[in-house]
Amino acid sequence: MVRAKKNKEVLASSALSDLKREKQEIEGTIKAIESEGVGDGTRGRAAIDVDRLKSEVKYLDTQIREGSAPDVRGKQKDDIHREAEELGKKIQEGMPTYDEMQNPAKNPGAIQKNRNWERDKQHLVLRWKNLMRILEPNDPTASNVERLRHG
Repeated sequence: MVRAKKNKEVLASSALSDLKREKQEIEGTIKAIESEGVGDGTRGRAAIDVDRLKSEVKYLDTQIREGSAPDVRGKQKDDIHREAEELGKKIQEGMPTYDEMQNPAKNPGAIQKNRNWERDKQHLVLRWKNLMRILEPNDPTASNVERLRHG
């Protein structure tokens, strides 16, 4: 089992993209204010706190760096893959099938079964999702637990 930085949460690729986009927007605003004189001569310019914007960029940089998947190779990647497979098998135990979830009226108790399963497996699912984001950082569907659901 991989223990390095186990508590580090790897963000989904969509969340990282959102952070990067927000950072670019703020940097564009700073550039416009500092180099292009946007807001000069207006009362609005005085209300813009450039230092606060720069602080926000630093914060976003930290979030992006800490939320990005580490670069794993070789044995470490194999170990992560093995752990993800083991967790996947444990997660599938008691997981309602696709048919049960698509037709709950035809499967009495399916909703309660899924709630119980989610409650019991939540910690495993969170770890599995994190591992999948490390293994496939550019695949937005890699950490979708529905991939484990049987038909």
